[in-house]
Amino acid sequence: MDEVYERNVEGLFLHDLVAIDGNTATFARPDGQDQVKKHFDFLHVTPKMGPHAFIKNSSLANGAGYVDVDDGTTQHKKFPNVWSAGDVSSLPTSKTAAAITAEAPVLVRNLLQTTEGKAPDAVYDGYTSCPLTTEYGKVLLAEFKYGGQPKETFGDLIGFDQAVPRRAFYHLKKDFFPWLGATVASWTIFGCSKWDNPYAFRIPIWGQLFSSIIVGVGVFFVPESPRWLIANGKIEQARAMLAKYHGEGQENHPVVRLQMEEMKHSIKQDASDKRWWDYRELGSTRSARRRLIYVLGMAAFGQLSGNSITDNTTNRPEAHARHLTSHHGDSTKLISIVCHTTTPDLDIEAQPARTKEGHFKLLYDQAGVIPEVLNHTYPGEGTAESPYLVDFLPEDVRNPMTFSQTKKWSITVVNAVATLAVAFASSAYSGGVRAVIIDFGVSQIVAILGVSLFVLGFAIGPLLWAPLSEIFGRQRLFIVTFFALTAFNAGAAGSQNIETLIILRFFAGAFGSSPLTNAGGVIADMFSASERGMASALFASAPFLGPVLGPIAGGFLGHASGWRWVEGMMAIFTGLILIISLFICPETYAPYLLRQRALELSRQTGKHYVSKHDLRKVPQLTALMRPRVLLFCEPIVTLTSIYMAIIYGTLYMLFAAFPIVYQVHRGWTPGIGGLAFIGVAVGMIFAVSYSLYDNKRYAAAVEAAGGAAQPEARLPPAIIGSILLPVGLFWFAWTNGPEIHWIVSIIASGFFGAGLVLVFLSLLNYLIDSYVVFAASALAANSVIRSLFGAAFPLFTSNMYDDLGIHWASTIPAFLALACVPFPYLFWRYGKTIRLKCKYAAEAAAVLEQMRAGAVKPPALRESDQMMEDGIEAGREEEEEKVRRASRATQGGVLSDDERTMAGDAPEEPVGTKEQ
Repeated sequence: MDEVYERNVEGLFLHDLVAIDGNTATFARPDGQDQVKKHFDFLHVTPKMGPHAFIKNSSLANGAGYVDVDDGTTQHKKFPNVWSAGDVSSLPTSKTAAAITAEAPVLVRNLLQTTEGKAPDAVYDGYTSCPLTTEYGKVLLAEFKYGGQPKETFGDLIGFDQAVPRRAFYHLKKDFFPWLGATVASWTIFGCSKWDNPYAFRIPIWGQLFSSIIVGVGVFFVPESPRWLIANGKIEQARAMLAKYHGEGQENHPVVRLQMEEMKHSIKQDASDKRWWDYRELGSTRSARRRLIYVLGMAAFGQLSGNSITDNTTNRPEAHARHLTSHHGDSTKLISIVCHTTTPDLDIEAQPARTKEGHFKLLYDQAGVIPEVLNHTYPGEGTAESPYLVDFLPEDVRNPMTFSQTKKWSITVVNAVATLAVAFASSAYSGGVRAVIIDFGVSQIVAILGVSLFVLGFAIGPLLWAPLSEIFGRQRLFIVTFFALTAFNAGAAGSQNIETLIILRFFAGAFGSSPLTNAGGVIADMFSASERGMASALFASAPFLGPVLGPIAGGFLGHASGWRWVEGMMAIFTGLILIISLFICPETYAPYLLRQRALELSRQTGKHYVSKHDLRKVPQLTALMRPRVLLFCEPIVTLTSIYMAIIYGTLYMLFAAFPIVYQVHRGWTPGIGGLAFIGVAVGMIFAVSYSLYDNKRYAAAVEAAGGAAQPEARLPPAIIGSILLPVGLFWFAWTNGPEIHWIVSIIASGFFGAGLVLVFLSLLNYLIDSYVVFAASALAANSVIRSLFGAAFPLFTSNMYDDLGIHWASTIPAFLALACVPFPYLFWRYGKTIRLKCKYAAEAAAVLEQMRAGAVKPPALRESDQMMEDGIEAGREEEEEKVRRASRATQGGVLSDDERTMAGDAPEEPVGTKEQ
């Protein structure tokens, strides 16, 4: 109390803070008295605490809402088979960790006595401890029992006056007790949460003993350092050891004598050298490094024998309570040994608990069958005819939509950089084209095939990678294809002829194309439509920034070190990304994750589980054919693909046109000529920045639409970009001559770059929002046609510029861009009508609506895939369709008019006509 008086501290108990006005606080009294006003210099307020709602509203609670137990035995006063301790109990003591350490042994003792038919004989005396920080670095350790009577531990033990604040108590509280408590707690929790058997506590002890044995074996078998022996006067032992290991058993061996003299001299020198900061000798020699590894290794195993081996195993302490009472039937209940207090109005039963799983397990265990998943009640009967329907649990750690923002953006950045690396590799080769022509003695058109065939691979690969990702998952496909990309890049660096080089470049493009389509699918897997704008902007800028940066880096590196180093640089770049992705990017495709979970649940239980997405499983051939069907049968995909293909082909045409304009006509070197692409890059960066700003407009549109804006809300940036594209191209076409300053045409290219990104980002988001569950296939179809244009345009660029000249040759893509100006406006004006007439777009809208509603049942899809598989005109087998109609009708799915007629229901509005 001296500290209280010395600092003029006033404690106000049973006072509720209701207002603060400057340095005056107003408190309400629970007894209904007048409010109290107090002047303060420093105010410390403790939040008002109370019992859990589900306890307060139960028959276990007393008038205050806590479990009504005896103050000494912790047994319930009304229900003798109920025991309680900790914050949820009515014990009249402070709710502290120290209190529970004294309450728990009493509860356990009395609980065991009762289960054995004996009277409880242990009594809790109300002990609690309150470490009070009185100043920085000093703590007053207050310990007392019922009635406020002191019960000092250290005062009785070693004669300390605990009423005096001490630094020792501060460090005990801050540094010692947390580690000691963590060690004991880890043993306890590891034992009682992992096994329901009498060996629960022994297993962690055995695990820790094993690591201690490793330390002991290391100490016993690792020979002592001869340097240490010499320093401690054991010269003969040191000489014998050196002779054994370095002198072929001869103590007079020259090496032994030399090492002995060096060690003696070193020890003498160290004795006179008082520099404490120089630790270089710890790793200066091989033997020194080996000794350092021994020491650090033993320290690591020493830590494992304490906290680390059980640090990540804390799970459910009630599991041990079940084991404890299982031998005596269900007559005894243990209520919350440790239960944190909360406000009275909070009902914790309404708060879904988030499942827990380590990051690295998340990476390579796609099923994620943890106890919560295994014990969850799924709809269905578990038979082949009526399997359990597997869906994500609330707050399921396996659901990509519930990933933390840090994890989502880490995955997004890795995928964006991977996309940039592939696009970078497509154009960086152009920096070494002249060297390829000289080394292999080929024409410029043949040499430029290294670019065209790489981009042609972009057209071939997505036809496989996108649908395969929907069958085998995103992660596995990314690892396989990126490993192949790295290998083909490395092989291209060592090519001995032009045929090998361009073939390897083609395969590199084909395998490297997977992130161009699947990265967009990853974003759709993790982000909702309102969040997707910024992530899509980051991803979608990569396919354009990569090709623009490629000629700059490739030009300088190719000029300085040759084209082989350009290819080698790309192999190193993609290999590094592959390694990073192995440690950061888990599987994100929800249907694949649920499919793996259903298979694992079936394996573990022997019952039938099926993913809600696989109740009607789409054949693999259908999935492989889907991008082609989308490209030729869905007007949205067709028109957006044509538009994006024209501007994409124009971009790759510039990779061949810029060297003609700036290197041939202006005499720039390859390295300086690559810098001409900076104008395009700057325009792209401005466009990405504007897209991030425009995301606020879209977020407002989402909010105005009640959380689900129409896909057409993505299109305003595309309307702006469609105007910038022809403006920039016409400007560039008629200012790129050497008679006009180069900066004018560079600025014009910036307008083209800005328009390109605005159109691309906007239409990309439009495709993803229109085809959510088929996003990867839609992007694959889009990637195919634009890659064909990107591969073809560079091949005729050189001849076109020779025949038409730099002005008219540059004007042709400007006219193409001008012809496409109406496309975004038409989508914005009539897009909804078009989507309703597109089978896959309508199907995706229905699925999205059920996902938003949180439906557990599988979405009722149109029969687009089945019709496609059977040639559209072929019908399904009649009996199978009857089962499907009945199932879908009972599940609340969406049926077509014909289906409802056949099922005996009145027709209703077709899928996709309702407002989303």
